[in-house]
Formats: sequence, C-alpha cells, structure tokens
Amino acid sequence: MSRPYQTYVISLPDAADRQAYMKSQLEDAGIAFEFLDGFDGRALNIHECDDYDSARRRRWFGRDLFGADIGCFRSHLIALKKAAESSEPHSVILEDDVHLDPKFWPIVGQLIELAPELDFVKFFGDKKTVGRGGRRLIEFDENISLVRLPSTPGGAHAYVVSREGARKLGAALSKRKITFPIDISMGRAWETGIDHLAVLGPKLALQNRGHPSMSAGAERFDKTIQLTGLQAALYPFWRALFRLSDAIGKRYAFYSRWPKDREIRNRARGRKPHQSAPA
Repeated sequence: MSRPYQTYVISLPDAADRQAYMKSQLEDAGIAFEFLDGFDGRALNIHECDDYDSARRRRWFGRDLFGADIGCFRSHLIALKKAAESSEPHSVILEDDVHLDPKFWPIVGQLIELAPELDFVKFFGDKKTVGRGGRRLIEFDENISLVRLPSTPGGAHAYVVSREGARKLGAALSKRKITFPIDISMGRAWETGIDHLAVLGPKLALQNRGHPSMSAGAERFDKTIQLTGLQAALYPFWRALFRLSDAIGKRYAFYSRWPKDREIRNRARGRKPHQSAPA
C-alpha cells in the first residue's frame, strides 16, 4: 500500500542486532524503510569538534557532552537532510532502539491526514512524558492525543517531519554550535522556530532499554561537576541564569502558540470532526 511518507531508520553500520530488530518490526507492519548510516561519535575528541561549544556547555551544566552525543546530533542532521530531499511530503525518522506499538503506524497516518501542515511531531510512550500531558489539540482515541508540550522531554527516537520542516529544523540546528543533546535542542522551539508538538500514548513509541543508546546512554545523566577554580565559583550564577532563561523560553513557546493551536484544532475538525479534541 502506498503511503504519503518515507521512513528512515538511523543506525550505525556495525549495529547488526539493532538493524535486525528494526527490520523485523517494520516488515511485520508492512512498512517500506531505509537504513541511514549514522555518525559514530564514540571515539570523538569533543574538544576537536568545531561544531561543539564546550565553553557554553560547561558554563551552564558544569560538564561536557560525550562524543556519542555529538555523533547522535550529527546523525539526526543527516536524517533531516535526507527528509528535506525526499520525494514524499513527510518522513518518519526512527532511531534503531525504538519499540513501536501496533497503533503507531495508524496514528501516523491519521496525523498526516488531519494535520498535514505540521512541520515536526515527536512520539512518546513512556509513563513520565505521557503523564505530563499538555494542551490537547487532536484526540486519536481515548488514550492517544496530539499535544503541545510545556516542557522539553528527552527522546528523539520517533518523529514525523514534513519536507519543509526538515529543511527548516536542519538549518536551525546547524546554525548554532552544539550545546545540548539532539532531543533537547529539537524541543527548544523558542530557538529553532519550529513548534514542539508530540503525540502521547501509553507505550506508543519507547526506547528499547535492551539496546545501549546511540547517544551517551546512562552516562548522559551524570551530574558530576567538572569545573575548578573561578569556573567552579561562577557556576551557580551561570546555572541559575540558564534555568531562568530556559523557563522563560518554555513558557513563551507554550503560551504564545495558543492562537495557532486553535487553528490546528479547527482544521482537524473540518477534516475529520469526530476525532478532534473538544475546545
């Protein structure tokens, strides 16, 4: 069956087990797809990366990113470039450690049918993110909704992006030096100019914890401060300033989009009224 989107799976060339896992999932669902060779950053010397802002990262977080984080970021830029050049109007981009619920693909189809104008939509299925909720825009069923998130939850394991959205998001992410992991950078709508929307549903799209993450994995959540001297003394000030600016950005991105969200709801009602969220 012809589908109005292309599907890309980001993977590393030597990740045979992950590729077999994804191949089985997608073939069982009848989805045509293409593997994209990601960038292996595990052996990178981050201080030799021209696209990474170590000073800014350390000032705000007290420690550096890992080479694997840089590699993951670059891998998604590769995927976005591919989506921007696709002949299809939309692309589904997956990491090779994602587990997809059988409802995932029908929901992707409904999303594109009801809101084809959206540039970028993530999918989540973990309890923490689903429990946060947000501003509901479209209800696909009683447990699965398109929402505007008031926060920037981690995860870039599954998302739908339009051809134009891929071009704009890729350009926005490339414009700034890397300071955050890719999933967080994608969610900073006040910097990228790309709306941060998500489809939330229990177990809809989950990272497979049986596979080590393509990024730094558990190491990413290490909070150890790597600063000394004056940098260490100034860190509490810079950290507080970052948290304040981050909170302002999140609130601006959430509340300023209210008129646009009404448009999304109304358009979805016009296309398929019984699946829209109430005002």
